[in-house]
This record gives sequence, structure tokens and C-alpha cells, in this order.
Amino acid sequence: MIGSEGSLGIIIEAWMRLQTRPTFREGTAVLFDDVFKAAEAVRVISQAWLFPANVRLLDSREAFNNGFGDRQRSVVVLAFENADHPVDAWMDRALAITKDFVGNSIAMMQRAAADTAPVQPRPGATPLSACRTT
Repeated sequence: MIGSEGSLGIIIEAWMRLQTRPTFREGTAVLFDDVFKAAEAVRVISQAWLFPANVRLLDSREAFNNGFGDRQRSVVVLAFENADHPVDAWMDRALAITKDFVGNSIAMMQRAAADTAPVQPRPGATPLSACRTT
């Protein structure tokens, strides 16, 4: 089966572990002027035992192509979720790490500039924004 990349395999047995649906969620996007500093921030977050549900680095082109960004800055998408307890402390630690690498969280920018319009994606795009739901 050379070249099938596993698409021709046959599953004869499987097991699945179900988890409780997360009730605590928090997510944000962090902007970076330097993609290498963004990559370092992602590495440190990954090694900090924070276990994010999602940590994704988009370079400036990919961010723009996905409807977010200005082709100048890279974006790190961060999300935490848990069914048992709030995730605020984990998000706060991850944001502190990104700040060490000169990242600007959209949530922090919106709080700091409450009198200005929030950062908006291109028209028709799905916005990435900070959210806290419990």
C-alpha cells in the first residue's frame, strides 16, 4: 500500500475514552511583530506544563489568509478548557509568557484602549477574540 497514507487500512477494533464536556473555557489571540519570538513563546508555553487545549502559531501571511491580521504581524491562538475548574490562572500564565516575548494579547489591548474600537478582522472573516465563559 505504498502512497495510500493509511487511507486503505481496515480498522478491526477500536476503543474510545469519553470525557466530560468542558464548562470552563478561555481563549485569545496574541499578536507578535517577530515570528521567531512567537515561536519561542509557543515553545515555552508548551514546556510550561500548562496543557492548552489549543496553541497555534500563524505567520503573518497565514493569519491574513485566514481573515485575521495585516500581513505584518504573526498570531498565536491560545485556548484553555476544563470540565472541573476555571482556567484563568493557566491563561494568565500563558499571557505572561507571551508578554516576555513581546506579544500583545488582543484582550489586553482592548482593555488598555477601552475608548478605542476593538481590533477587527477583515469583513466576512470569523473574528478571533478573547472570551471567558463559565
